[in-house]
Amino acid sequence: MQKAFTLIELLVVVLIIGILVAVALPQYEKAVLKSRLNNCKVLVNAILKAEQVFYEGNNEYAVNPDSLDVQLPEPTSRTYNESIDRTVFYYPWGECQYHAGEGIGCFNTVSGIGYQAGLTGRRECKSSSSCTMCRKVCQAETGKNTTDYDDGGFWVSYFYP
Repeated sequence: MQKAFTLIELLVVVLIIGILVAVALPQYEKAVLKSRLNNCKVLVNAILKAEQVFYEGNNEYAVNPDSLDVQLPEPTSRTYNESIDRTVFYYPWGECQYHAGEGIGCFNTVSGIGYQAGLTGRRECKSSSSCTMCRKVCQAETGKNTTDYDDGGFWVSYFYP
């Protein structure tokens, strides 16, 4: 007599694997988004600290991000956008916008999540308005269930307390 798995046994195993994947995949996606948000936060906070050091030494904020004593990842390109008065650093994963004397924001446009902080201490988690998981990550980060600001298009903001 040959020993083998029955069709029912194989279907049960496939069903169990399917259930495990269905549970694990959203958690994996959430962990990836948290990691991408954290990368943005690290970059923004490094620039803000460099701004504070520059201010203490010069009694004014830097006009140009090149004046700051901070090592930034090398962008693929960089522009100055006159309409919004910001230097924009472009990376394969997204962009960072430096607004002299006000603050900086980094946005992972690939995943739809970002972090923005002002020199006055205002901080916000930014989420693509179409990314439900991004919104959940920002809600968990800030402890808020509703947005504080919606630009009417791509980004919604959740301010940190």
